[in-house]
Amino acid sequence: MSPVPITSGLARIALGVVNAYCVSEPGGRWFLVDTGFPGQAQQLRRALSELDLRSRPEHILLTHAHFDHAGSARTLARAWGVPVYVHPLDIAYTRGRDYPKLDPTVGGALAMVTRLHRGPSAAQVGEAATPLPEDGIVPGFAGWRWLHTPGHTPGHVSLWREGDRTLIAGDACVTTDSDSFTALVTRTQRVCRPGAPTTYDWGAALKSVEVLASLHPRCLACGHGEPIVGPAAVQGLERLARTFQAPGCGRYVAEPVQFGPDGPTRIPKQVPDPLPRQLGLAALGGIAALIGWRTIRKAGGQHD
Repeated sequence: MSPVPITSGLARIALGVVNAYCVSEPGGRWFLVDTGFPGQAQQLRRALSELDLRSRPEHILLTHAHFDHAGSARTLARAWGVPVYVHPLDIAYTRGRDYPKLDPTVGGALAMVTRLHRGPSAAQVGEAATPLPEDGIVPGFAGWRWLHTPGHTPGHVSLWREGDRTLIAGDACVTTDSDSFTALVTRTQRVCRPGAPTTYDWGAALKSVEVLASLHPRCLACGHGEPIVGPAAVQGLERLARTFQAPGCGRYVAEPVQFGPDGPTRIPKQVPDPLPRQLGLAALGGIAALIGWRTIRKAGGQHD
């Protein structure tokens, strides 16, 4: 997939269902935001080679360490010899720890897909993982600031360029409804809450959306879905902030995961999974319908 310019110095690289972003400045200096799934390093490098940039970035910056955003970070960091910046509350998950288990009990399209995932939720980056500086400035790029936007993960960050009101939101919000198979297939554009099975604190997620909406961005670029440029960006964020709702059920809905700097300190107990019962009821309904059809058919044959 070729890079698609969004606004000045910002290009999107679509990697299937997830996005990476190239942030550049005049003269060819640049950094990479997120790296897609494991195994997508070469795809990313081919796409980046189409841009008029220096051969390697100043650094990689991860919005968070989920495997679909940080999956190729280690490979790229080794190839380029650059650091990978991560928020201190997420850095443990780049160095061997894993996030709490995904929660398929929230329901929806993404939750159904996550039932098939058996590997770790976090991507290992290794020695290249480096804590973001406390001053909130993206290293080497004074026009960009990083904002702590937790909820989806404890150390999730978004990036903000005040000069032209450009926001890279990561998964603090997305521009496609991951709960709907129809929306995912048709690529319907709508500013929505973060992916439900992989969000660990819904109260914090709402506060993060409210913070982002208060910025009144002109450009909204998320980890999933098409970027939005123009009035629709702030309108969509403001609508989400007003109407934000956590899922009706789920392991982390009533009580969030408690995190410390080295990983989770308290994880809520599992909740009953409604899917087996739903499948059982569906199977019973199918059996009843088959018996009824056969009965009607038999009665019809006797009548003849």
